[in-house]
Amino acid sequence: VLGSDGTPVRNATIEIWQADTNGRYGHPAEPGGPAVDRSFPSFSRRKTEANGRFSFLTVKPGAYQAQGILSGNKPYMRAPAIHFDITAKYERRITHMSFRENQPALFQGDLTFRKDLGIGINPNRDPMTAPAFSKLGGDAPGLEPGAELCSRDIVLRKG
Repeated sequence: VLGSDGTPVRNATIEIWQADTNGRYGHPAEPGGPAVDRSFPSFSRRKTEANGRFSFLTVKPGAYQAQGILSGNKPYMRAPAIHFDITAKYERRITHMSFRENQPALFQGDLTFRKDLGIGINPNRDPMTAPAFSKLGGDAPGLEPGAELCSRDIVLRKG
């Protein structure tokens, strides 16, 4: 996590939430569908280190069903994403990171990404330009075989 001047933001709180690999959150109001992975908590919280860095070990989320005012309360599928809530001393930002290389058709139907609905896409939080997971080359100490690594800067205007 960086300030707009590039300096690391220390002790910011990072919360993530996401669906499990089946696209399930395990929320009581969630519609029926595949079984929920009860061993996966769907939520975690960390503080940034002095260098602004943070890390999470998680699973790649599945697409999930949503509904709301954008869809006239009709169900639609959301593209897989990890949601972030970043709280620092002077600012709070909510954003998410998506994985468009897996299911490009989901991005076309995901109302969150539709510019024609008047949803402004800020370059600092544009989910369409968020990095996708990158395969690690060779064995990586501490990670299981086939694990993927993602790195992303989150910039706060006020730090």
